[in-house]
Amino acid sequence: MQSYIQQTYGVSMSREGIRKLLHRLRLSWTRPTDKLVKGDPTLQAAFQKELEFIKKLITAQMVLLYVDETHVRAYQALRTTSAEVGNQKQVPSYGHHAHVSIYGAVDVQQGDVVFHRASCANVETFLDFLHLLKEKHPDRFIVLVLDHARIHYANMVQAFLDEKEGGAFHFIFLPPYSPHLNPMERLWKWLKDEIIANVLHKDQNDMAQSITRFEQYVLQHPDEVLHRIGGAA
Repeated sequence: MQSYIQQTYGVSMSREGIRKLLHRLRLSWTRPTDKLVKGDPTLQAAFQKELEFIKKLITAQMVLLYVDETHVRAYQALRTTSAEVGNQKQVPSYGHHAHVSIYGAVDVQQGDVVFHRASCANVETFLDFLHLLKEKHPDRFIVLVLDHARIHYANMVQAFLDEKEGGAFHFIFLPPYSPHLNPMERLWKWLKDEIIANVLHKDQNDMAQSITRFEQYVLQHPDEVLHRIGGAA
């Protein structure tokens, strides 16, 4: 930045001078975020309108859950953090690639969350998760909002939905390329910020214990869950 200003304007500025100049120009030093350019704003707006209507139909005998799955990998996720000047923080790495797949469902009205851990995300483990949700809500009609992952459309899943137990479920699919409309995405970000950002996990068991502590905290703090997903649903 210093060399760019000097070459462009023929002046030399200190780091503090550059910071003040950027501030006056209403610019800040931030990391860019991804933007899914394939998302259709018209479809997204229509979905949100439709879902607001559906929410009004939810009774005490029903539950509306947003569902998603994620993968927590033991790769060190290095994030910007405070450190003593001249003493850059170093996060040890064992070079292994352990990972855990997690299914999650959040009730955006109550802040209740259901987690289900698996060795991978496939049709079989997704069906296991559906059975778990049925156990959690044995006498309720379960409305699930979920994305277009292939496992959600699989023949085995369709067969399950056609069975007696599967009749307790109804799927509502998000518009394509619209993860921002799923509040579970915010909980996954929270999890990864807590579990893998600048953190060393020596093995899969160590990582699993960290995930367990996070899950226990979330289950005990529904108010914080609602705060984290506020405005997302």
